[in-house]
Amino acid sequence: MRLIIFLIKKHLKVFLNNIYYPEKLTCYPAEKQKSKPRIFLDNLIWLLRFHHANEYYYLWGFDRKNYEQYKQKYINGKLCRKVINRKKRELCPNFESYDIIIHDKFIASQYIESLGFPVPKTIALINNNSILLPKSGKELPLDCLLTEKKRIFRDCICKPVADEKGHGVFHLKIKRGSLFLNNNRFEFRQLPNLFSSSKYIIQERVIQHKNMAALNPHCVNTIRLVTCIHKGDVVPFSAVVRIGRKGNITDNWDTGGIFVGVDIEKGCLKKDGFTMEINVGKRYEIHPETAIKFHGYKIPFCNQAINLAVKLHKYFYCTHSIGWDIAITPKGPVFIECNQGWSPYTHLLVEDNFMDKFREMFSGKQVASQSHHGTVAGNEIP
Repeated sequence: MRLIIFLIKKHLKVFLNNIYYPEKLTCYPAEKQKSKPRIFLDNLIWLLRFHHANEYYYLWGFDRKNYEQYKQKYINGKLCRKVINRKKRELCPNFESYDIIIHDKFIASQYIESLGFPVPKTIALINNNSILLPKSGKELPLDCLLTEKKRIFRDCICKPVADEKGHGVFHLKIKRGSLFLNNNRFEFRQLPNLFSSSKYIIQERVIQHKNMAALNPHCVNTIRLVTCIHKGDVVPFSAVVRIGRKGNITDNWDTGGIFVGVDIEKGCLKKDGFTMEINVGKRYEIHPETAIKFHGYKIPFCNQAINLAVKLHKYFYCTHSIGWDIAITPKGPVFIECNQGWSPYTHLLVEDNFMDKFREMFSGKQVASQSHHGTVAGNEIP
């Protein structure tokens, strides 16, 4: 009951804000905006059709009078996911059996490394209050973190093996005898408590290329590339660069990261970056902290990263589409993670022809774009 009340309050707040504050919430202040009655009607129809308020109404630009020329962007992400999962079943009826290879970060890293593709070095796996060292085969008690002289976790990234969206990820560093958690001083005696509630993979921290660090130096800014199996071959589908903000150690959407589209052919950023700040969508053409202009910004080793991902996907032959998180180091691309449950929301924001591409790669049937109120022109997404 408490959850139901919370959700009602949340969606009611989003709905009312969308109606009362269009001038404040718009992401396109230079373009003509719809009238308040029309905005009210848009949001009411969306609420009645999908049973939730449209928190992306302004981020997607529904409030613009000229939305028709951009309507390929405006589809419902939940319907997209149904199509994605249906395609997975068409390729492999028991695809869930293979998803563990991707979903578990430790297993995925070991598998990718065994195939000769670049990944961050795995230092340890923490499981059941034990430290497992995959290279040597040793097993150490978790308490040795307090006494081990070599300090196994001298400079590393710690990630829960099964969590998503950057949740639970933190940076550990030992400097001049002091321990730092996400650059804040931390007591050594509390270190075992960090790993007591989950299984963690411990990896060496990746040093990114100077051109990627220029976008935001506080975290590794990664390429999110989606590849698909299409007509028997693997092809790149869509790519964004995820750029961190405000000192966060991850670049995820859920931690305030900015998503900027990538021109796959040219290997550079597109014009607009998008993010959510306290449930309010924002659009940027320049990074608000580093002042880097996105449009035309070259991504080093971009073509090499795409080619490597295409080759690697062939070894995940029972997964129709994969979202790769790829870091760019001074020596080239490194695969940070792979995701079978990638979200279409961020990609449809940066792709003007998203539905044309999605129809070709995923549906196999006529799939038209939605109108501004969430209905589908032509056939509905099945």
